[in-house]
Amino acid sequence: SDFSANVTEGYAPLTVSFTDLSTNATSWSWDIDADGTEDYSSQNIIHTYDTAGLYTVNLTVSNINGTA
Repeated sequence: SDFSANVTEGYAPLTVSFTDLSTNATSWSWDIDADGTEDYSSQNIIHTYDTAGLYTVNLTVSNINGTA
């Protein structure tokens, strides 16, 4: 899986647009704060971080070949 973000730093509240760059994905699972819980399940998302801090974002995608 691969994705991009339109901004990677700024002042809170910070709204970030995440764009999936994966090829042939059919499902998406975004964890926007690395807590192990799916926060979004659509291809491209917009999230607002209300609290200042460092955040790790994970995207898991699936297609007919499996999950990455």
